Amino acid sequence: MKYDFDLAWGLPVPGTDKVAKRAALRPLTIGGELRAQAAIEEIGGAEAQTENGKTAALMAETMAYWAEQLTVDGIAPEQLTAAYLLENLTGEDYGIILAAQDALRVKYTAAGAAPTGTAAAAWTKRAAEATATATETTANP
Repeated sequence: MKYDFDLAWGLPVPGTDKVAKRAALRPLTIGGELRAQAAIEEIGGAEAQTENGKTAALMAETMAYWAEQLTVDGIAPEQLTAAYLLENLTGEDYGIILAAQDALRVKYTAAGAAPTGTAAAAWTKRAAEATATATETTANP
């Protein structure tokens, strides 16, 4: 399952003078979650003490997760890193990806993919709460 969309400004294709605008967002896999958490640890901003530092850390965290969920036509997955997104993503395109994330969540739930059972339901609730918190915080810095 994925949600396809177009970026307004797009992202530069590394090594060229082209800009890629066609993108897709997929649900976060367990492996993607683990890779994102490792990237967040590398960034090391979770302990930021100032308000600006906390906002920057949360933004970097969002980019680490998106680097695992986002595909952009013409950009190799290994090039689409949290650092790349931080340096190249515009505010308008950030908003488009946030909207795509919400649309994907609705599409995923409507498809009946919401897991059942105690452990699965608890995991889904925790993941949804974490995403909502990150989305809310980064949308209103």
